[in-house]
Amino acid sequence: MKKILLLAALLLPHLCLADYLKGAECYRAKDFACTLKEWKPLADQGDQEAQLAVGGMYHSGKEIKQDYVKAFEYFKLAADQGNIRAQLSLGFMYYEGKGLKQDYFKAIEYLKPVADQGVITAQGMLGGIYYNGQGVKQDYVKAFEYFKLAADQDHSPAQLVVGEMYYEGKGVKQDKQQAKFWYGSACDNKDQIGCDNYTLLSEQGF
Repeated sequence: MKKILLLAALLLPHLCLADYLKGAECYRAKDFACTLKEWKPLADQGDQEAQLAVGGMYHSGKEIKQDYVKAFEYFKLAADQGNIRAQLSLGFMYYEGKGLKQDYFKAIEYLKPVADQGVITAQGMLGGIYYNGQGVKQDYVKAFEYFKLAADQDHSPAQLVVGEMYYEGKGVKQDKQQAKFWYGSACDNKDQIGCDNYTLLSEQGF
């Protein structure tokens, strides 16, 4: 009996992978009923990739009937296992109030660990939340910190905002040389506003 149980334990990951790959084949064939048939049992058994995929299908509503409540349930199962994509998805859902009551505090709760792991989208969202005071006290210092993290990863919208914050002295000491640098960085990434502001500061002697 012990040998049989051990063999089953060794085979289980391979069987799960086979089911997941079969679901992926169904997805590519646009047979979404088959996809859900293969992935949902895996998700219910605790496979976080399947949980994320099933949550995504319910969230988008492109493959199956849209159901934000079910999307939330599956995203949360994966998020509770530390899946950063699921945590980011929950942050979005709380931020937008889709399928649940809008709650910026909960959005921050899920976005912060994702931002701390270097995910630009989460960094930008947190920057915006603190900059605009959405559900929290407006805090330009925190906003600058998160926008700067994204800007340091060559994200042009964040580079533009960091340039603006240096230019206006919001959340950071006013520094037009730094503003010019970040405008220039945004310009290098094909941001026309960044280019215009860089030129303007150059003409002003900065």
